[in-house]
Amino acid sequence: MENDNNNIHQAKLVIAPAKSAISTILSNLIIQSCHRALQQSTIFTIALSGGSLPTFLQELPDAFSKANIDPQWDKWHVLLADERCVPSSHEDSNLGAIRTHF
Repeated sequence: MENDNNNIHQAKLVIAPAKSAISTILSNLIIQSCHRALQQSTIFTIALSGGSLPTFLQELPDAFSKANIDPQWDKWHVLLADERCVPSSHEDSNLGAIRTHF
């Protein structure tokens, strides 16, 4: 099988200089990935974990607006990478946290 470099996803380690910078850095990376994906395809797929990630994502809608990019939310496929087996209303639910903060 021939490799097509356009379809290879490379992992990238990003280290924020401070905790306060994580939201901005994360938003910018997601915006770039989303914009690129939606130029090449009709969907954007992202896997989200729990923990503090949902809190860092709460600035994402405003970041899209500031970047003057339509996120096209209806084209997003959001996968939960480590959801717990609890109802979404439970305080330990990653889905619940994503709904609350994002």
